[in-house]
Amino acid sequence: YLRDSLHFVDKRRVAVWGWSYGGFVAALALAHPDQDVFQCGISVAPIVSWKLY
Repeated sequence: YLRDSLHFVDKRRVAVWGWSYGGFVAALALAHPDQDVFQCGISVAPIVSWKLY
């Protein structure tokens, strides 16, 4: 929505980032098969095992 409604957002330079659970969600967003929004992503300290979370 914001990408399409705000004129100052460059659609070619949209990224996602997250830390901890947010890093997990950022990685999920990038890996989604229908993902065409994000050009770049940063996943800091994501959940890699639910046993360790």
